[in-house]
Amino acid sequence: MGGGLAMGKISQYAVLTAPAAGDLLLAVDVSDTSMAASGTDKQVTAAVMFCAPAAATPVAGYTLVNGTGNILTWTAPNDGLLHQVTVAASLSVTSNQTGGQVTFTYTFPDSNSHVPTVFAGGAAIGGFVTNAVMYMVKAGSTVTLAQSSALTGGAAVLWAQLWAA
Repeated sequence: MGGGLAMGKISQYAVLTAPAAGDLLLAVDVSDTSMAASGTDKQVTAAVMFCAPAAATPVAGYTLVNGTGNILTWTAPNDGLLHQVTVAASLSVTSNQTGGQVTFTYTFPDSNSHVPTVFAGGAAIGGFVTNAVMYMVKAGSTVTLAQSSALTGGAAVLWAQLWAA
């Protein structure tokens, strides 16, 4: 494998604190007994094993506007696999909202889509709400976090991250 100690103990290797999607991990495939009755050593990428950040709002957040539009979007690889998508979001309301609904849309390759509400809009001042949603989507699906109704009164800032595997 890619450099390091030849046939050393795993505990002798340096710690990887922030794996990248293409990093290789060692796994034992217990359903493949071609190497041993206990399984076969195989490599797997970190992207297959773990969700990784795919998109995020700026550190300052996304200020809701008197309009609509996409906040975050990601398209799953068209690799024939199911993909896990998680959106975590927090909304801070600094002035009573009129409107300002936020939704999460996922569209499958066959054009069927689902649009669950993440924040309904119309929240009262002082509200700080956190929400997280997780879905399984087909290969090639596009997922979008969007402001789906105009904020015609009030003020609010949204922070969000979209994680995907």
